[in-house]
Order: sequence, then structure tokens, then C-alpha cells
Amino acid sequence: MVIVSAPLFALMLIGYLGARFGLIPIEAIKGLNNYVLYFALTAMLFRIGSASPLEDALNPIVIGIWLVSCWSVMAIAIAYGRAKGRTWLDSSFGGLAASLPNSGFMGIALVTAIMGAQHAHLVVPVILTEMVVLQGSAIAFSQLDLPQGTGLLTKLKASFSGVFANPIVWGIGAGVIWGATGWALPSVLDDIIGILADSATPVALFTVGAVLYREQRRAATEPSRSSRTYIAIIAVLKVIALPLIVWGLGRMLMSMGVALTSEQLATLVLIAALPGAANTTILAEKYGADSGLIATALLVTSTVGFVTFNGAAALVA
Repeated sequence: MVIVSAPLFALMLIGYLGARFGLIPIEAIKGLNNYVLYFALTAMLFRIGSASPLEDALNPIVIGIWLVSCWSVMAIAIAYGRAKGRTWLDSSFGGLAASLPNSGFMGIALVTAIMGAQHAHLVVPVILTEMVVLQGSAIAFSQLDLPQGTGLLTKLKASFSGVFANPIVWGIGAGVIWGATGWALPSVLDDIIGILADSATPVALFTVGAVLYREQRRAATEPSRSSRTYIAIIAVLKVIALPLIVWGLGRMLMSMGVALTSEQLATLVLIAALPGAANTTILAEKYGADSGLIATALLVTSTVGFVTFNGAAALVA
């Protein structure tokens, strides 16, 4: 498994070094992000979505396992933060950092490399659930510090508006709808989408590495209100507890006769074992949470993620 995933993690390292030594200016990282988000990854998800039946994209078993597992981890992180006297704002984004893997930029590439392209469609319900439900839950909890009625509804509306403005959601949705028609794309358009989709994996992983360097700089310059213990707990919840909960819940359901295959469960465990998602830092900064905490937690999960992800891959795949 290390042989399979090492080149993909190496692309992240190359991106990190490129930004570290100034070959990729910090200002250019946003452009790389936008290319992946609006073009390459959206094209890849359209292609995956168009090949996925609607029942796969909205698989209730996958969505149920994912929600219960992620909400469990999120609840632990929030409860710990609140017990240590932290605000709902900081605790909620700590919970999001502990429960949200880098499914889009890393998940598809690593799942395809290890499990095969036939299992990539499982990333679709995971991403939809994360964007619509998990992020919305964390933002809702984060606003509990506000006086009752103080802008909460407005902020939630803005949050969900941002979710549905995300091109990834539209790419998945358009792909699923197009696939349901049974029509074939015109060959020229299919070729264009194919070229963009094929560029998603290398550019996305390279960009993740550059983003990690940017977040390292941010974490070093922005004071954090959180202790190293809290950061360590978030990291352990993300790369160890979440995949274990997914695996345990999946095995329990399989023993009860629920229609979940071992390959599907293995794929979900791999996604759960991914490092934290980079966009949690952006969300934390947007809502005024402790972005230093989130950036540092992202760096820790990405550093240890190579070991823990390959350990999970060896166990399940």
C-alpha cells in the first residue's frame, strides 16, 4: 500500500517544497486552488457522477454511516473544548477539523489508486454529506455563543448559500442528472472534460502541499488560543478515531445483514483516514474562530497522515 500511495503523498511534498522555496508564490496558491475547484475537480466529479446511478449518489447506508461517525467525532471534540472553557465558536470548528477529511482533493486520487476506479463513486455521497450537513452543523453550533436571534438565521442562510454555490456540488449534481438521462456527451465535450478530469489528481495534490506551507506560515504568525493537547486530540480523532468508528459501525451493520459490502466499507475507512480538509481553515477564518488552531491541526494530521493512512490501507484493503 505504501508503494501505491507514496507517489501521491510525494506530489504533496513537491507542492510544499515548491511553495517553501518560492517557486510557487503564495499569491499563486489561490489560482491553483481555483483551477482545481472550478475546473479539474468539478470535471472529475461530473465524470464520476455521470457514471454513478442515483441510488449510489444518495446511498442511505453510506450517508448514515458517514453522518453517525463524523457527528460522533465532532461531538467529542466539541465536548472537550467546552469542558476546557473554550467558546462554542472555537470548539465547533475544532469539531469540524476533527471530522472533515480531505475527500475532494485527496480522497478520489487515493481511493482510485488503492481500491480501483469502480469504487470512486462512494466519494460522491461522502462529499455531498460533508458540504451540506457536516459543515452546516458545525456552523450552527459555532453560533450558540451569540445572543438568541443575533444574526444566527442570517449567517446560516449565508452558509448554505455558500454550500450550494460550490462548483463541486454542481459538478456532482450535473453528473448524476446527466447519467440518469442515459445520453452520451458529444465527443469533443467528453474529451475536454476528460482532459480536465485527468489533471485533477496531480494538480490537486500539488496544491494541497502548497496550501500546507501557506497554513504553516499562518499558524506561525497568528496566535492560537488553544493548547497543544487540544490540537493533539483533534488529530487523534481525525486520523485514528474516525476510521475506527466507521469500521466498527460498518461491521456491526454488516453482521445485521445490511446491504454493505466489505469493499464499500474499506473505501469508507480509507476516506475517513485521510488528513483534515484544508477548507476548514478558510471557514474558521471567515467566522472568526481560532484559525491558528485549525491550521496547526491540519498540519499535524497531514504529517502523521502518511503513516496512519497507509496503516488503515494495509488493514482494510
